Amino acid sequence: MIRRIVFAAVLLAIWLGLLGHAAGIPWKAPISSGRQLAMSGRDFLVRSGSGDQDTEGLVVSKLGDDGTALQTASLGRARAEQLRILRYRMSGFPNTLELALVFRRTDDVDDVKTVSLPSPRDGEVAIDLATVPDWQGEIREIGFAEYPTSQLVPPSTVAFEPFHIDAVTLQAPSWSQLLPRLRNDWTGYRPWSQRSINTLGAQIGTVPTSSLVATLGAGCVMSVFAGWLILPLSRRYFAKAALATALAAWVLLDANWLAELGGKHATIEKIYSGKPWSEREALQPDPGTFSAAATMSRVVAKEEAKRVLVLSDSPFTLLRMIYFMLPIDAVPLEQVAAISPEAVARAGTLIAVVDCECRYDANSGTLTKGTASFAVTPVTEQGELRVYRPREVSL
Repeated sequence: MIRRIVFAAVLLAIWLGLLGHAAGIPWKAPISSGRQLAMSGRDFLVRSGSGDQDTEGLVVSKLGDDGTALQTASLGRARAEQLRILRYRMSGFPNTLELALVFRRTDDVDDVKTVSLPSPRDGEVAIDLATVPDWQGEIREIGFAEYPTSQLVPPSTVAFEPFHIDAVTLQAPSWSQLLPRLRNDWTGYRPWSQRSINTLGAQIGTVPTSSLVATLGAGCVMSVFAGWLILPLSRRYFAKAALATALAAWVLLDANWLAELGGKHATIEKIYSGKPWSEREALQPDPGTFSAAATMSRVVAKEEAKRVLVLSDSPFTLLRMIYFMLPIDAVPLEQVAAISPEAVARAGTLIAVVDCECRYDANSGTLTKGTASFAVTPVTEQGELRVYRPREVSL
């Protein structure tokens, strides 16, 4: 009996320590947060879009003409290191919109800092802003910006639904935030990553999250090892316990992964269900790139080209152009030029320029981007697409 009590105490210490570490809660933090700054939606002013205050908060009723909305609130002189936990609750937040935190610091009032936030559609969200590099010094103003999820649909096709900002709180770390923090890290909804439409992991430009895999794996290993040291288990019983623990952890991780995929699938269904396939194909998050790729495919057929080198300032546009032109042999121009400059002017090659600030000099016949220049001959220019035929390369 004593060994079981000791084992239970050790298990509690192991998991409390791991969960607290994952949530970023210091050991000396109080049970409840004594220092906090609580606001309701009524404390926020609409800067872009439309909204009205009610008795419980702020109703955001419409996006602005640019397809975005912004609400801000003044904080006075709040210290970032003292109020690092942001908790916000919104009702009816559309899953076709993304949410970003907007804030200004006293030491740089003209520079607006932004960071992508998890969607609040599952209730209250709690995040640790200490992982955001710009969250430091005195914060004088915070706000929320909403905009269409760029990876899913063009802004013009988003059916906006009004939502309600209920409450926003900035707090010092405390143990009462343990479950809300981990719930957001491990089960909170996040849109498709900017890196890839097939990526389920954390996206770039957002608040970092703790790893469920690492925490669960370390907890299971330490728990099994503690049982082996404390309890009088036979080797056979210990092997069964270790196997059962591993299977339970695997099922939990798989269930969490499927739930995350299900949330993303529900958003896709809302956007595309009920539409014919021809309309779904045309419904792209970047219709300009989709149109440019279709035009480029026709130019390739007309010019009997064998390869396309794509040039763009946006990695997203660059990769989408290559994807849309499949099965045409298309690769980034700058990558080819870095590996083998002479290969740029290979016979049967065309250069496609989309969403790029590069300049073409008709007098010298060169296309210049940064320090790189390419000798080219113009082929055609249609909308956002410019097409050239390379002659030679000079860097």
